[in-house]
Amino acid sequence: MNCPIVFKKATLEDEGEYLRLSKLFYATDAVLSPLPEEFHKNIFKEICRSSAYLEAFLFSFAGEIAGYGLVSKRFSTEAGGLECWVEDLFVLPEFRGKGIGGAFLDFVKKSKNQKKHRLNGGGSVVTHGAAPDRPDILLLFPWMSSFIHGDITLR
Repeated sequence: MNCPIVFKKATLEDEGEYLRLSKLFYATDAVLSPLPEEFHKNIFKEICRSSAYLEAFLFSFAGEIAGYGLVSKRFSTEAGGLECWVEDLFVLPEFRGKGIGGAFLDFVKKSKNQKKHRLNGGGSVVTHGAAPDRPDILLLFPWMSSFIHGDITLR
């Protein structure tokens, strides 16, 4: 059976779920250290204040919350337009191996009108237990074109 993957832009009503997932993610070994409680809350306030440069998405699989992603945006003179960074990408352990992380990266690439996409390699991506400082991250996303200085650039 092919279960649908849904990416829902986080809203004020999603605060509890976002905070739960964000805290779980920042307790993993994919990041250098957990964030203070106030950081999680401040990030969510900013997400709800404006989507001009930061958006959060909750992932669901077969109707169940499966993870979240955080995308930051900026204008890049080098890219000649909007550049999007996947800052956080977290899939709950019980949903890993179902293509959710790759589907989210496809979703970002297709849904944002930007010139350049990047998967932040600075310690904020974990799926299938892979931390970005380990080479097995490439095994998760083999369709990506490069792995340079900790960043994976999507083309």
